[in-house]
Amino acid sequence: EKNKEEPVKEIKVNKEELLKIFKQEEIKTELKKQELEEEAKKIKEKLEEFGIKGEIKEIHPGPFITLYEFEPEKGIQIKKIKNLSEDLALRMKSSRVRVVAPLPDKGTVGIEVPNKKNITLPIGNLLNSKNFFKTSLLTIPFGVTTDGNPYFVDLTKMPHLLIAGATGSGKSVF
Repeated sequence: EKNKEEPVKEIKVNKEELLKIFKQEEIKTELKKQELEEEAKKIKEKLEEFGIKGEIKEIHPGPFITLYEFEPEKGIQIKKIKNLSEDLALRMKSSRVRVVAPLPDKGTVGIEVPNKKNITLPIGNLLNSKNFFKTSLLTIPFGVTTDGNPYFVDLTKMPHLLIAGATGSGKSVF
């Protein structure tokens, strides 16, 4: 007997049916405007302790971190702000604070502070993004960027992919 392999079957996914299953949901954040402003005030005060004056121009709360845009006064060296990430983490009672300096096309310094509670990001919010279906067939929705935009990766452009994470974080499910 000949050992015949079955031909590979093509699976077609109807975009509209997929979007009906994974609906876009409102992300419920527990971060209140007053809390965010208090955190911004703490950042500003801590920087002023080290002689760095400026203003928090914008606050961008995300599902996992909040980005504070700090505009330093003229003459302030950016590396001074970068070197204070550990001091800022202590002041914010956080395990870490990341300083992104300068933010592209903004002329400000980004200070990323992890949220006290993470928010669940529904996959429907990623799949319903206008750019998801414009990508290839092997597109993986990873999540959102720090400014809240959906982030996708084309698996065909990544011949080697390492997925890291803590036990129980969903690596196998992914």
